[in-house]
Amino acid sequence: MKTLKIGLLNLSNALSYPITETIDFLQRHSIQVSVSQHLYDPLASPKEKADVFNTWIKEDTFDYICDVSGGDLANTTLPYLDLAAYKNSRTIFMGYSDVTCVLNALLPYKETILYQIRNHGNEKELLDFLFHKNEDLIKYSDRLVGGNVRCFLKLAGTPYFPDVHGCHLFLESYSDQQERIESYFAQLAEMAFLSRSIG
Repeated sequence: MKTLKIGLLNLSNALSYPITETIDFLQRHSIQVSVSQHLYDPLASPKEKADVFNTWIKEDTFDYICDVSGGDLANTTLPYLDLAAYKNSRTIFMGYSDVTCVLNALLPYKETILYQIRNHGNEKELLDFLFHKNEDLIKYSDRLVGGNVRCFLKLAGTPYFPDVHGCHLFLESYSDQQERIESYFAQLAEMAFLSRSIG
């Protein structure tokens, strides 16, 4: 079996609990794991967190860089990410929830994956995907945009908002109330987004 190398980092909030179970699971299957020094550091600046991403991308030895964070802070790292370096690397970035804004900002350069590796659940399914035995996880491409609706809307009015013409739209929200979801869709409608993105 091919040896994989995976980097675990946080472009959003620092983790408040250890993810040793995820790291142990990956290492048990002979996956080489690197962990950001800022993973549990709530005082790390957006630039410091982005620098880990940039260093790993330019190193170009990682198969995947997986953001294991969530919360509110991912968009603060966007000005510091080397998006062009991502295009030129072999590494694929994956994340979920608040990291939606980063996934979509990277899309013009190369595909990304909507997935939270620390919630791996079905271990066989994850391993099959990582080793390219199935393609069941959601891959973002130039034909698919979206993610967490709240975090997707963080890109509105910024240079990172994706070109949605002719794209398929995937939106999710795990914990928001009906009224909040309704307000998100109202904002999308007021942006004339829905009429431009129906695919």
